[in-house]
Amino acid sequence: MTECEARSREIERINRALRMHKDCIQEAMRAESEEELLESVKRVMVEVGGYRQVLSLSPESCPQFQFEEHCPCGVLREVLETGKGVEVKGTEEECSCCSLYPDPKDRCRLLAVPIKVRGECEYILAACGDAESGEFVSEEIALMEELAGDLSFGIEVLRLREERKKAMESLRYASFHDPLTGLYNRAFFMEELHRLDVERQLPLSFIFADVDGLKLVNDAFGHIEGDKLLTSFAKALKGCVRQEDIAARLGGDEFAVILPKTDYETAQEIACRIDGVLKNLPVSPIAVSASIGVATKSDPSEEVEAVFSEAERRMYRVKLTSSPRLKRNVLNFLYGWRRSAAGYEREETMSLLGLSQKLGAAMELSNADLERLYFLALFHDIGFVALPDGLINEDVEKLSGERFKQYAEHVEIGYRIALATPELSSIADEILLHHEQWDGSGFPRGLKGEEIPLLVRVLAPVYAYCNLIFKKRLPQEKAILAVLAEGGKRFDPRAAEALVDVLSVSAQGSAAT
Repeated sequence: MTECEARSREIERINRALRMHKDCIQEAMRAESEEELLESVKRVMVEVGGYRQVLSLSPESCPQFQFEEHCPCGVLREVLETGKGVEVKGTEEECSCCSLYPDPKDRCRLLAVPIKVRGECEYILAACGDAESGEFVSEEIALMEELAGDLSFGIEVLRLREERKKAMESLRYASFHDPLTGLYNRAFFMEELHRLDVERQLPLSFIFADVDGLKLVNDAFGHIEGDKLLTSFAKALKGCVRQEDIAARLGGDEFAVILPKTDYETAQEIACRIDGVLKNLPVSPIAVSASIGVATKSDPSEEVEAVFSEAERRMYRVKLTSSPRLKRNVLNFLYGWRRSAAGYEREETMSLLGLSQKLGAAMELSNADLERLYFLALFHDIGFVALPDGLINEDVEKLSGERFKQYAEHVEIGYRIALATPELSSIADEILLHHEQWDGSGFPRGLKGEEIPLLVRVLAPVYAYCNLIFKKRLPQEKAILAVLAEGGKRFDPRAAEALVDVLSVSAQGSAAT
């Protein structure tokens, strides 16, 4: 080949590389995704640039190619590591088994340049030639490096566009959804309420639901468990309605559903289905339930907000009528826990209840206070329901540090449970203070003397006596002496002495029979 022919061929390659560069930029500008950009550029480089094949390798794809020990193609890994372009010149023999090339006619002759995105080498643009095409000319190499820079910019733009799109979608989702349950929020619900208020959507039905027992679950087990209850209820609710229905959490424990083209009877069936699913929710030891109200707009002249408010009013009526059942559920749960707690002995509990009532009567408590004392004796340590098993049987006198702090939590937990339970709310303060001692050495407030509620002072010596008899297995005489010894220290001396009198009367009665 003459020098003139060689120069003419070189100019032709440069012109072809220029056209290729221009066409690649145009394709890159039209691309909607990173993958589309790379594939279109590779196609143009083959069709316009005249390369046998073009590869776009990434750190993930490069390791899958197997290179022989002395194969020049192995330097591609260096491009990823160093971020610098390389020109590889080899022969067919040097890479006879190289898995980089699907076509055996290809030679190990390529130009590889890095595509860097945000400072990191993310791709290698590798243009493969053959022996007949000759060496890459300097202008061709410079254009490839410039193209790699342009593609880096294009990929960055596409990623920013995708990030912005995801951010907008996330923002839109957040603006219309409840973050905890994933259901729609109140804002979206009210918007849909008016959008669906058209004649073609009639009959338009509404379900209004209020989850029962959420406050008790929050107080007893913490808000994490309360959140689990809400998310499980939301999942159950969504599973009972159709895809076109609008299920939303309005706030707190209130949920609602819009049912387009649904008559009242069908809406009632859906409400019953929701109620049935709740009975099988394995979320809380307390039976989970909801008060549900249903209303339907059938007449176009009806105000949609008035119909929705009617569903809410019906929910409250259901809540009022089911209140006794809900209270029984809570008390049954608490009593059931008490009987299943570690170390529970029925005989000890019966003695505690019986002796505390006798001591209360001896100290001339009113009938109302005797009833409160009964519940206090039964539920004073209910706060342990939310603490680890076995902690209830710890000897508080021997605890210190973190273990004592964990033990002491039960009085505050019990206090919150009592406040959330109407039958126990009247003894909430006593539950909180049942570890106070006459000399001020108790907790949580360090009260002393008659600062301590009377019911706590009555229960304290009875509880200690029963503990000595049933837990420590002391003879009655030693248990009585131990209680008397703590009069004026741990116990109200008047209550300690009155307990001894009650025990003496009981002993005399037993001897007489």
